[in-house]
Amino acid sequence: MDYKEVVDELAGTQKKHYQNMQLLHDLGVNTISLSVSDIFDSENNWEIVGSPKKYRPSLSELCDFIKRMGFNLRLSLNMTSVYNDKTSVEILQACKFLGANQITFRKLYHDSDNSPQTEWVKENSAKPHILAKLQLYITGTTRPTGKTTFSSDAHGTPLYRLPFGPMAYSIMGMSAVIDDNCMNKESYDQLKYVILRENGKLYSQWDDEGSLIF
Repeated sequence: MDYKEVVDELAGTQKKHYQNMQLLHDLGVNTISLSVSDIFDSENNWEIVGSPKKYRPSLSELCDFIKRMGFNLRLSLNMTSVYNDKTSVEILQACKFLGANQITFRKLYHDSDNSPQTEWVKENSAKPHILAKLQLYITGTTRPTGKTTFSSDAHGTPLYRLPFGPMAYSIMGMSAVIDDNCMNKESYDQLKYVILRENGKLYSQWDDEGSLIF
């Protein structure tokens, strides 16, 4: 079934509601990344994100919609405290259940100030050993090494190194990356991502107006 048939099946007479998805497809976009702060509780996830009440679809239904529309699904997990009582297997299996093709585990960072954002991150970040356990389970080391050989304790298989440093591993049929530099403050040789701000301009840093690209 091609893209148009999928859209017709899903939308029927309401196909006009999916014009943005059609546009992404026409532009050659093949992967949609969801930033998720609680993969186990959809309502709590939207609460953390601060999404308006009327824009809170079921996370599983949203993921299913993305996949059925023909896109790859990347789950970018913000490592919040909700994962403190979860095992590595439970987290990975939850991603698998939602249909993820790719996962990025993102360590939360904060500035050394007293802003509400900094205080929130201090109070709600996952404990350091949670990310370390994920690294150990996937890579067989407490920190990804990028070597083509890996420990017998590793459950993941090394795939390739990304331009900004981390290795991608294959595990449970998904690609997994542990990103411990999500603010991109330590690597200046590669442009990791661009941020489209509210003013319609592109930046290379989330929190620095001097990082304007155009």
